[in-house]
Amino acid sequence: MKYGERLTMKVEGFDERGRGIGKTDAKATAAYFVIPGETVEGIFVGRKQGVARLGDGVVTEASPDRVKPECPHAGSCGGCSWQHVAYARQLKEKVAMIDEAFKAAEVPLAVGRAVPAGELFHHRNRMDYVFGPHSELGLKEPGRWDKHLDLATCLLLSGDGFEVVKRVKAWVKTTSHRPWDNRRHEGFLKYLVVREGKFSGERLATLVTAEGALENERGLIEALSPLCTSIVHGVNPTITDISVAASLRPLKGEALLRERIGGVTYRIHPNAFFQTNSRMAETLLEEVKAFVKAGAHAKLLDLYCGGGFFSLGLAEDVESALGVELDASAIAQAKLTAEENGIANVRYAAEAAEKLSWEAEAPDIVIVDPPRSGLHPAVRRTLMERRPERIVYVSCNFRTLATDLKDFLRAYEAEPAVAVDLFPHTPHIETVVHLTRL
Repeated sequence: MKYGERLTMKVEGFDERGRGIGKTDAKATAAYFVIPGETVEGIFVGRKQGVARLGDGVVTEASPDRVKPECPHAGSCGGCSWQHVAYARQLKEKVAMIDEAFKAAEVPLAVGRAVPAGELFHHRNRMDYVFGPHSELGLKEPGRWDKHLDLATCLLLSGDGFEVVKRVKAWVKTTSHRPWDNRRHEGFLKYLVVREGKFSGERLATLVTAEGALENERGLIEALSPLCTSIVHGVNPTITDISVAASLRPLKGEALLRERIGGVTYRIHPNAFFQTNSRMAETLLEEVKAFVKAGAHAKLLDLYCGGGFFSLGLAEDVESALGVELDASAIAQAKLTAEENGIANVRYAAEAAEKLSWEAEAPDIVIVDPPRSGLHPAVRRTLMERRPERIVYVSCNFRTLATDLKDFLRAYEAEPAVAVDLFPHTPHIETVVHLTRL
């Protein structure tokens, strides 16, 4: 294959990035914004990890499940790679991908139930919008770290949430601040993170920059104050392309967002992980709660607990709970959340899950909600050694879930998996597996 060569591909399936995959000249090939069953023509734009990439694709045979996207940026933006796919087909594909991952790992399990997203648009409670080197403010093209889209709209946040983006764009023009350039490692403006409390009504805007003072700070505060309960200036002094700030300075309100889910009002640190779909997070909590409540007066261990989402949400259903999380700022907020909500039977430890000493712990039930990389091997080994009566595995990556389950099913019986769609228009889905000791 030569760069720029025009190729034709019959799309056979989706890969983990949500790209359509197939073959051209008997070689594995991938393209964004297509659907299995379609035929696409595009140009060869490169190869990565043995997979050829098609760009500027034109669908010559369309799927009956292809729909017109709601957003004008769909088809070029990395925020919604499946907006062109009818939602029923999206959910079907996700379930099939989970089942295929279980099969590939030789795990005798399947999805027993899939819970669809309650809302397909305006559902996210957090968006990280990046500044591009040419004054763009928006998201990146799929699969590209160096291609930025200057968004005119975004249907993932609420209308007022994206209005924050528009007002920050206007404010930038009143300053001499330059966007950060990831190639040259120079500039100032890096990210705008907008977080919304869908149930609390709060909104937090965090402007993440390189080191330095803000110009026209008063103008920024005046522009965003009608829309935001909190405005924060965060500094990321490194050259890393991330929205995490090493220091935070509130310009208005607290460096904090509150959100109410399942009767608990959570304190969310600007840098902390929290489920990005509040309404479906409540559904996810109920799925876990149904299993936990099956054992009265249980002692709960919540590993990779973040800000205490599960341990605080389940506190009334257990005798006691311990949450463990490496992020000390998230643990600090979990403790304050417990205090503010009058929850006295939970405690927290700011340490890595694999470093936890189990000598004083004898949990009846363990909840694990690890990052996409899955459980640390030491955590998996300890769980198999200690063998608590029940384990609830909540996963944002069903492929690593399948690998971990292969070990657990030597000592545990698994109920059919439950898929909860917190991420419509993407290939991602949350998967919950309930394990009971044999």
